[in-house]
Amino acid sequence: MTNRPRLLVSVKNLKEAEAAVAGGVDWIDLKQPNRGALGPVDVGKAIDVAERFADHFPVSAAGGELLDWYTEHSGKLLVEVPGICLIKLGLAGCAPLLDWGKKWLAVQEDIRAAGKKIAAVVYADWTTASAPRPEQIIDLAATSTCETLLFDTFDKSQGNLCDHLSMEKLQIGRAHV
Repeated sequence: MTNRPRLLVSVKNLKEAEAAVAGGVDWIDLKQPNRGALGPVDVGKAIDVAERFADHFPVSAAGGELLDWYTEHSGKLLVEVPGICLIKLGLAGCAPLLDWGKKWLAVQEDIRAAGKKIAAVVYADWTTASAPRPEQIIDLAATSTCETLLFDTFDKSQGNLCDHLSMEKLQIGRAHV
């Protein structure tokens, strides 16, 4: 087995997932971009994709933001979808909360109890997102059962990942988890 990068493609529905598979995808990631940086996909669409492809490809899903976890359009509903192996959960709006880490760990346990994994999300533009500092999230992920760390941008109109975080910071994140 070669150690090569895997191609992850984010999709909104079954049609886009089929196109990604035709294009050689290794990992299917579900999200609804019009609901935000980590907009949770509709459960029905997630079921369609997971039923069709989860036996052949890892399927992950954006779960939205921690502060929205228990709302009507939250990613919480995605934990019930068979075939989804990983849920990405952002921390936008959590910087002012003293207990954000405790809340994130509780949701991580809920996700793990459903047989899925969680990805800790570090927003490169964390000040715009009002998210905790990258170092705080990296440290929490490293001391929990979290196996995946995602570096992303919250506001896509404000530049790409490297416009906000140096390669040195990205290497530090990789070294900690």
